[in-house]
Amino acid sequence: MRKTFTTLFLLLITCCVASAANYLTFTAETDNADFSCDLYLTSSAIQYSLDDGQTWTSLGGEVLLKKKGDKALLRGNNPEGLSQSSSNYVCFQIYSPISVS
Repeated sequence: MRKTFTTLFLLLITCCVASAANYLTFTAETDNADFSCDLYLTSSAIQYSLDDGQTWTSLGGEVLLKKKGDKALLRGNNPEGLSQSSSNYVCFQIYSPISVS
């Protein structure tokens, strides 16, 4: 019985880790939570998804999370980072209670 439980537990952990992606995640702590991203002279390509990664939209401007618990996944391929200098950077502004992970 213990061996079966251990095997099941390890399988569950493996499935969770295998399906997890390396996304910056914004989670609404209240209804109608919003944030924005401003790209100042940067060539950073950032996208967000409101449907667990099914569809992606270029990020720029305000994003609304309608219900508490809604998530925005953010991704990008920016080998030089999000900020190159004090005049070439990405700025996130959070206007409502939102958790970031």
